[in-house]
Amino acid sequence: MNQNFYSKISLLLVLVIGSIITACCSPNIQKLEKNKNVEGLLKSLDNIEYRSDAKDALIRVGEPAVEPLIGMLNDDERDLRILAIESLGEIGDERAVEPLIEALNDEEWQMRKLIAQALGDLGDKKAVEPLIDVLLNDYYEGVRVAAAESLGEIGDERAIDSLIEALYDVDPDVRDQAEEALVQIGDPVVKAITDLLMEGNTHKSYAIVLDRLGWVPGTSEVAVYYWTAKGDLGQTAELGSIAIESLIEALKNGLPSERKEAAIALGNIGDKKAVEPLIESLGDEDLFVREAAAESLGKIGDARAVDPLVEALYDQQWGVGKAAAISLGEIGDQKAVEPLFELIKNNCKGFMGYKVCEAAAEALGKINKTSVDSLLASQIDNKYLTIALVEKYQDNPGNLVPYLRDEDTVYQVYPALLQLSEQKTIPALVTALDKFGTKDMAEDYLNCDHEELEETAKIWAHDHGYQIMEFGE
Repeated sequence: MNQNFYSKISLLLVLVIGSIITACCSPNIQKLEKNKNVEGLLKSLDNIEYRSDAKDALIRVGEPAVEPLIGMLNDDERDLRILAIESLGEIGDERAVEPLIEALNDEEWQMRKLIAQALGDLGDKKAVEPLIDVLLNDYYEGVRVAAAESLGEIGDERAIDSLIEALYDVDPDVRDQAEEALVQIGDPVVKAITDLLMEGNTHKSYAIVLDRLGWVPGTSEVAVYYWTAKGDLGQTAELGSIAIESLIEALKNGLPSERKEAAIALGNIGDKKAVEPLIESLGDEDLFVREAAAESLGKIGDARAVDPLVEALYDQQWGVGKAAAISLGEIGDQKAVEPLFELIKNNCKGFMGYKVCEAAAEALGKINKTSVDSLLASQIDNKYLTIALVEKYQDNPGNLVPYLRDEDTVYQVYPALLQLSEQKTIPALVTALDKFGTKDMAEDYLNCDHEELEETAKIWAHDHGYQIMEFGE
């Protein structure tokens, strides 16, 4: 026989002998568990291959394994300490509570996290205060998350205030877990959060927790703060005057979007308590807040807003100026007339200027004491004059008819009457064209969408030798 054959036989013998030794020396985990042989199971932990099975067996053995596992919390081997922590949490014996609490000061954050989780599994209320300390003071967010989770599982009311505080944690996972824990604790949380709302604390998470607990806001004062916390200031406004203070607070200190919504809501409520705060908001850094404040001041209609709104006509953002002009018309104070005239005369360049001046002209038409004579004498551009006259006389255009009979005023007035197209004024318009007609005037008639006036324009142009065109040609 050759040497290769003997080598193979030798290898086979080694393998067979090794298998026999392994079979003889390997721990019988099932037998050890059946006999509740804790010492044997603990020795089995030294063998990495059987460590997981031995751990599961120790957990199933339960009570007899607790004291040895507690002793293992101080083992030099890190993995065995982890095994002890997890096993004690799953066994659930109260003897493990104090040792685990003592171990919460472990230098490793992973250990502290596992211990916090194990204390939650145990559910013993003695762990509440230590877990609160971890929740509020541990530097690692994963440990704080575990503490919040365990406090929710324990469900002790003493944790409510600290969990509410954790809603402000810098880490979103901690905030989310604190919210979850509050929901787990349940009904006692409702009073704690509604009390905070009544103090003016309108954190968004407060409303989320209340929603998840099934709380219904109703129409009480706390509902004001609840809807404010949700960011639904429209609903807040639905509550009326009891919402004023909360909305003013949001107007002063909220985010830009909240300030805007608060301004709108205050205008919809219409309470004069909001006038001064809204006037202050005309100087807000956000243009949409300024615009909303200007609009709302018009809805409230208080004369204290006139001078600030006049200043806002010249805001660098035309939307604010337009809103200010519209609101001046809504308020209807005579003090606004001259500033509106001045604006139209000097600040109507470009599209943005036109938009503001257009609104200013409408405002002039709305102010009751603005007479036709004052409008005609103002020397403002005819297109803005027409806007003002249409606004002022849309319900009684016949009052403009006398001005069609005067050559000094006919050209200022007829464009407004063409837009209004009141049937009673048509004969006067026909007469005015016959008496004072020009080519431009005839073309305006031709394009006014009134059949009789269009025909009148064609006849007049033919008789006077003019060729007039429709604007669409």
